[in-house]
Amino acid sequence: MGITGNDRAWKEELTAGEIFFCLFFGTLLFAKGVGLYDGQGIFRIFLLIASTFWGMKMLTTEWEIREILASAILLLLGWMAYRSSGEKAALVSMMVITGMKGVSVRKVFRTGLVIWTGCFVVTVLLALTGTIEPLMLVHNKAGLGYVIRNSLGYTHPNVLHISYVILLAFWFYTFQWTGKKLLKAVGIAFLGNLYIFAYSLSYTGFALTVFYLVLLVYISFRKKRMKAENVLLWCIFPVCALGSVIGPLVLTGKAFDIVNKLVNTRFYLSRHYLTNYPLTLFGGQVQGGNGWSVDCSYVYCLMYYGVVLAVLFFVAYAGCIADLIRRRQDDALAVVAGLLAAGFTEPFLFNFSFKNLTLLFLGAYFYRLFARLRSKEIRKKGTFRLLCLKKDSFVICIPDWFEKVRGITTRRKKWITVSGMIAGIFLGGILGMELIHVPSYVIVNKSCSDRVGGREDYEIFGELPEEIRADSLQIACQGEDTKVYVFEGSTVTLEKYRRELSAALGGGVLGGSIAFAAAIAVGSRKKKEDAEQ
Repeated sequence: MGITGNDRAWKEELTAGEIFFCLFFGTLLFAKGVGLYDGQGIFRIFLLIASTFWGMKMLTTEWEIREILASAILLLLGWMAYRSSGEKAALVSMMVITGMKGVSVRKVFRTGLVIWTGCFVVTVLLALTGTIEPLMLVHNKAGLGYVIRNSLGYTHPNVLHISYVILLAFWFYTFQWTGKKLLKAVGIAFLGNLYIFAYSLSYTGFALTVFYLVLLVYISFRKKRMKAENVLLWCIFPVCALGSVIGPLVLTGKAFDIVNKLVNTRFYLSRHYLTNYPLTLFGGQVQGGNGWSVDCSYVYCLMYYGVVLAVLFFVAYAGCIADLIRRRQDDALAVVAGLLAAGFTEPFLFNFSFKNLTLLFLGAYFYRLFARLRSKEIRKKGTFRLLCLKKDSFVICIPDWFEKVRGITTRRKKWITVSGMIAGIFLGGILGMELIHVPSYVIVNKSCSDRVGGREDYEIFGELPEEIRADSLQIACQGEDTKVYVFEGSTVTLEKYRRELSAALGGGVLGGSIAFAAAIAVGSRKKKEDAEQ
């Protein structure tokens, strides 16, 4: 993307194939970003629309015979895994990889940045304002006691934190900041991590976000790395992939208990599935529910995709990371290594959450291998298209007013926005402490808490005193016969602090927005006065 012409407008040139692929990717990303899931009728419509865009992308792409044959084989493997296990993600993953022919990864990330940022911000705001009811759980967290975990509109608090990591990946890879700008951005991202953690209380999500940010800074500032450093960076993936599959099977006794506790019982779950379900070539039906789920991406891939695709993915990722290191694609390396490390404790890489951004780099690597083998003769006459369009290149312009706003806010007026944010944070925090009321009790459905106790430990919702019910935050209390736990003390105190923090942050956003608008108005008026003189 760059500024061209006398009008200072921002212009981006895209091929028809890139437009169709971005529409395919963006459609599914939007559907998942607003909370739709497989099985819903409306999601099937989105999937059908996305598949149509993908089909148009494949038809308008210029192919070599071996490229289209290799793509067909990958799609066939994905279809076989889907038919065997029922996991559509196996086929959709292959659609993403095979659709990357002639597509710029960064252009896809720009599309994703706009869509995912919008979906994330709107979802969180709707949950904070009470417009939508988020999933809330009461768990016993080490050092905090029983506390409320809030998903802020997502399907689970862990999903909230992974969604935040994906948001950061979109931003950092799209803008590729360096030096002081990178450090500032990382600092802001870390503060955001603290805020998200205040709601999700996901230790693994918090740790994975920190790991990604540290990795990003390290890779960016260590331009001249030694061979040993590159080997260690390459080892992140095989250690996580093999460790998550082999570890639960070989560790025993106290060693297993320690690691299992560190990863929040995920090793126990992985061992259950690896020992109770057979490994198949193309995946199989795996039962979940009632607290049982495959929470590791690599075990998920092995169980649902099968041995063939699991081995294929392992080899492909190992080669892709080595290629990124060799070509010094540090921003891409940070995204790939960071998200693959997150797969150690989260299933998002291979389930149908459509958050596996590493597939884009895998697809680019797949076709780069063919480009290395391509001879001059094939470049001249050995390619073909299934569908030829009259026009294959399009220019997308960002309106001129965007550049005007950007010029106003980046030259002199940043301090106005920052001052407005600081004032808004203080005002919002003070008003939050004075005006926000938090009930004295938390009543939670027994199924929404990890507390374990007999009949003397839980209550029947309809039998609770009216004064407690009237002054309580009620979580999933679906009827008078609901079995519930009643919490007070630290459970309520943390919720109060959380709401005050959100009030302060909301005040900062409002104050910054007002100051930002004032900066634009002042800058525009001054520019107009200078022009008249």
